[in-house]
Amino acid sequence: MSNYAFFECKALSKVNILGNVTKIGDYAFQSCEALEEINIPDSVTSIGTFAFKNCYSLTKINIPDGVTSISKYTFDGCSSLSEITIPKNVTSIERYAFENCTLLKKVYLLSETPVSIGDDIFIIVIVFLLFMFLLLWLKNIKAQMTGSIIKI
Repeated sequence: MSNYAFFECKALSKVNILGNVTKIGDYAFQSCEALEEINIPDSVTSIGTFAFKNCYSLTKINIPDGVTSISKYTFDGCSSLSEITIPKNVTSIERYAFENCTLLKKVYLLSETPVSIGDDIFIIVIVFLLFMFLLLWLKNIKAQMTGSIIKI
């Protein structure tokens, strides 16, 4: 599948790739804002940079076992993606691969060998979790202070 194949197809909601496709090109589905689900065949071994960037509605995706690397910014902005399984043959995840995936809570890494992980692949998720921790901590401090005032 060529670069920019479905770039900014805003109404595209479901994709079932057929045939002997071996590569999903750079920017192939970028900004397909209504895309909720995509079925990628096992023949795919490469997913390009920015391939699914800003697919805000994407909730489910299968990454075939033949894929060995997740390129930079591949899923950046997939803010509805809540879990993903990374197949055993993936040996590297490049930087910012999952940036702005704010609902991503579960990442299943099936590799039996160490995976090279680029800088900041989950940066926005980490910042969000730190922010939530800070809010809970402040709430706890406030509750303790309020409790102390009432006891006096």
